Amino acid sequence: MKTILSKTMPCRSLHPKRSAAAHAAAFAMAGLFLTAGLAADQPLQDRGAEPDVPLADDVTMGGGERLEDTLAKCFADLESENPETRRAAVLLLGKYEVPAARAALINALNDPEAAVRRATVVSLVESFSGLMMAAPALLPLLGDEDVHIRRIISARLPELAGRGLAAMRTPSSDRPPDMVEAIRQAFADPDEAVRHNMLSAYQHVQAFVDQDAVLPFLQETNPALRVLALQTLWRRRPVEAVIPKVLFLADDPEPDVRLQLIRGLARHPIDEAGATLLALTADQHAAVAGEAILAALRGGVITERQPIADYLARPDVDRALGTRIIATLPGTDVAVVRLLRDTLRHPVAEFQAAAIRALVRHADNELDTAEIMAFLDDPAPEIRRAAGRAITRNGVLDQDNLLQLAGSTYPDVRELLVPASRRLGDESAAELLDELLIDEFPAIRNAVIGEFAQRDLNGWIEITGRALLDGAAVVRKTARTSLMQSRPPEARSWIERAIERIGDDAERDQLRRLLQSLDTPQQPPKPRATP
Repeated sequence: MKTILSKTMPCRSLHPKRSAAAHAAAFAMAGLFLTAGLAADQPLQDRGAEPDVPLADDVTMGGGERLEDTLAKCFADLESENPETRRAAVLLLGKYEVPAARAALINALNDPEAAVRRATVVSLVESFSGLMMAAPALLPLLGDEDVHIRRIISARLPELAGRGLAAMRTPSSDRPPDMVEAIRQAFADPDEAVRHNMLSAYQHVQAFVDQDAVLPFLQETNPALRVLALQTLWRRRPVEAVIPKVLFLADDPEPDVRLQLIRGLARHPIDEAGATLLALTADQHAAVAGEAILAALRGGVITERQPIADYLARPDVDRALGTRIIATLPGTDVAVVRLLRDTLRHPVAEFQAAAIRALVRHADNELDTAEIMAFLDDPAPEIRRAAGRAITRNGVLDQDNLLQLAGSTYPDVRELLVPASRRLGDESAAELLDELLIDEFPAIRNAVIGEFAQRDLNGWIEITGRALLDGAAVVRKTARTSLMQSRPPEARSWIERAIERIGDDAERDQLRRLLQSLDTPQQPPKPRATP
């Protein structure tokens, strides 16, 4: 397909010209992305090396101009004394992915005018193949006097310093000195966006820059850069050498910085960090103090329980962190058990629930029947759920307690009684489940029907047969499934009655198939073949 271009138009007219305001807006928009450390455009698919194939004489651009003639005009315009002419030429050359155009663009990176160099950089980074080919020439421009150029190149540093340098196939020690020096100097660039981009891409250039280039970022006025510097340093090895150099950030005015410090120390505990963590357990910011307590607990730094009690008593306590702290407490410590029992009276329901779970998990005899029954009648659902674990886990409630709970006003408690019945004998279990057969919640009735059938409890056929007419479709389905699995002949009258009363045609067909299945004895499972 031919592109319609006039053979009489100069190179700069072949490309749709933007107004100065449009170009300014485009660069401003790119700057927004670059300030966030992101490239302004997405890499295109890598097309690999472009062979320098001679152009046929009949390859024309619309209007009769051959491609080589168009490129020749652009090359001539690059020699113009007018910067705007040279700028238009590089913008157009960026649209042609041929070696001659790429070579001309790389040469234009040395143009004395910043606007021309900037347009050249944009043309090269528009294409992933151009970006890779020009990497050795682009990277030294990290030291360019034009801040926009430095922002663009630093934002594309992962590609340039990663695959771009790898494509050079030369050892790191043989890389051009001006390129290596530009990378190092860019970490101290006067522009914050450039420094941010460099720090974000540190892992791609760490062969040229050691961690000493990152340490000054810990003093940045922007807390986001201090956080990013910490995250970068935590990825360095050996991290033990880094920790003494970052402990001063325990006094940083920004809570996010102190949080990042704590999270790093939690992953890499060393003796020198213990005192810092203990000091941060009393931090004025609740999230910081909570994270410090968690890290100190996991690292075995805290020996006293009072800092934990003080934290849980804070009016600004972080509830999510407080819950995690309670769950982390070691259950074999007498002082911990005492703290957990004190927490049972805490005004925050989440903490009460966490303490109940911990006591049920670690100290089987610490919660008596009266306490569990009281918790199961608590208006807070999280407390009832926590106490419900005692029903199925500890077995401290007897049949009378369970029968009493069958009359609970809370459906979540009544639902717990179905699995709890499995700890009882068949007769006692049937008595408990009978209490729930007429429960107002279909989910509970459904669970009861399934339990009766699965355990083959006394009267299960009649109970399941009656459930064929239950008001809830889910219960009726469970009843049909249970009878289909066992096919008891005694269910025939219940199935026939259901066929007469059910109004849904599809459900009646299922019932008829169920009725017919009663005449087909269930085949015993085939024995497994002996290997």
